[in-house]
Amino acid sequence: MVPVIILAAIGTLVSLCGSIAASKDSCVQIDFTTQEEEFADFNTMIRSPKTKKFLTSVVGSYDPLVRENVVMDNISYDFMAQSLTLWPVIDSMRVTGLSSILPHFINVNTSNSVTMGLASSSQVTVDATVNVQVEPMGMSLTVHLQCDLDRPKMILGAEVNMLACATGVPVSQCSNVTVSNLQSQFAKATTKKQYVSLMKEVLMKFESASVTAFLLDFRSISGLTVEYSSPDIMTKSLLHFLPSFTDAVIDKKSDMYRTWMSKLSASAPAVLNAMIIKSLAPLFGGTCLSDD
Repeated sequence: MVPVIILAAIGTLVSLCGSIAASKDSCVQIDFTTQEEEFADFNTMIRSPKTKKFLTSVVGSYDPLVRENVVMDNISYDFMAQSLTLWPVIDSMRVTGLSSILPHFINVNTSNSVTMGLASSSQVTVDATVNVQVEPMGMSLTVHLQCDLDRPKMILGAEVNMLACATGVPVSQCSNVTVSNLQSQFAKATTKKQYVSLMKEVLMKFESASVTAFLLDFRSISGLTVEYSSPDIMTKSLLHFLPSFTDAVIDKKSDMYRTWMSKLSASAPAVLNAMIIKSLAPLFGGTCLSDD
């Protein structure tokens, strides 16, 4: 699950708390821009075998990823000289192979935002059914998509608000999770339960997290099938104007490819954020203080 990968990886950034951006009670918000050396150490750590094992273990619980009824942001679309607004809802989605996706780097953008690169060394399979309401025409259609992505790569932008201990707070009340501390815990962890416990400890430091940007690339795509259907007679008569594919080969230099990827980049953050809200946000503790 991509949101899990994101948060599992950037969770160690709770150690980067040198500069105080805000003060509230015993916790301060972490400022990423002051921690160049720590980010260098962090990028080294996420490539280590132990960290990869940890991330694979966490993400493996969500592979295959199955989701239903995911509401996406509306999309503007020009069709036959008419400006349309599409309101898509993912009726069902199954993504297999996510456990092969691992982070390769995290770079700082601002005090609370980062850019993250992820890549897979194998194949990711997508099978999704999307219901689309088309306005102002008042039409509805269903799109069924299947494809296999070979060695996909992703670039994601994320805003992350995390907390660390304020100056002067005793260690009996508060302790920061550092990169070196996590490396030590990774080395000791041998069971899934220990990995999950470590993940929960990190998520307690989160106030909020969201994906703000998404770019996808891949070596090749195969088995691409795109099919349309609609209960509306008028809509059915228009569907033959839309491009359908059956086991198609995609030309990455074509205008259609660029259009599809642009729409995907615009829509993906909403899907990922819906997953974060449902699966991870309930674990955000919004505190830097110890349970005990």
